[in-house]
Amino acid sequence: MAAIVIVASLAISRAPQELILPATVETDPIHVGSRIGGRVRSVHVEEGSAVQPGQLLVQFDDAEMLAAKAAAQSAIGLQNELLPTMGLFLQTARRQTIEAEYVKALAQFEAVEKAPDGTPAALASAREKLDQAARVRERALKQSASTFAAAGPATQIHVLDLQIGELAVRAPDQAVVETLAVRPGDLVPPGRPVAVLIEPARAYVLAYVTADTAVQLRVGSPVKIRTVRPAAEYDAIVRHVALAPEYSPRMGVGEPEDAESRFAVKFRPVAGLSARPGSRVQVIIPAAPTPK
Repeated sequence: MAAIVIVASLAISRAPQELILPATVETDPIHVGSRIGGRVRSVHVEEGSAVQPGQLLVQFDDAEMLAAKAAAQSAIGLQNELLPTMGLFLQTARRQTIEAEYVKALAQFEAVEKAPDGTPAALASAREKLDQAARVRERALKQSASTFAAAGPATQIHVLDLQIGELAVRAPDQAVVETLAVRPGDLVPPGRPVAVLIEPARAYVLAYVTADTAVQLRVGSPVKIRTVRPAAEYDAIVRHVALAPEYSPRMGVGEPEDAESRFAVKFRPVAGLSARPGSRVQVIIPAAPTPK
């Protein structure tokens, strides 16, 4: 009877148990700004504001570029008025050049044809040049003035539109304004972020595990996330297991300095978490099934 009790207790102690890991809620911030910079004209949000995709956050002064665009549009209008005359002029000049080339080729062919010492090869070469000049002349006669178009102002307007768009900093997705680093009148250099956005819907949970635990985790495996305030459990999956370890993990609180290196593991909640980024949570990894 005592032997049976000992065997049963050993079986219970060796039964696989779930693993509970300390973790934190994390999110990747979005740094938004303008690639060309300038002077801030207006700020349309405050820190803590919830913003929607495309919502205007910060507007830079665009008066100078709008004036340049208006000038380019006026140039296009003038170009359109002069287009028939300019096209006719250029077409006439081009036809005169092509006609001169044709006349030259014709004269060379006739000279070779009349030459007493002309060879069949020389005559064939002159004929080929004459035929080519005739084909170019025929294509030129079929062209009209409408084929002329100067793309200079149109290209300039396209570039200005892109730059004017860069002067309006907008939210790329649904998010919360975490920090706002500018106010009206500030002169901001190109590429410097003007605000940092946080996407609560894309929050994930980060934990650090030993090498033995890391090799057992598989991307896509189900886990549970337990929050403290408010107390709740969420379904989640393993999103990423780092290949390289970190010697000084953030979650190694209370461990000696020579503690074993840890591997970062990210977990993605199936639904949104109520916990704020930076909150401490627990990740519950189910016990592996006992092999039969």
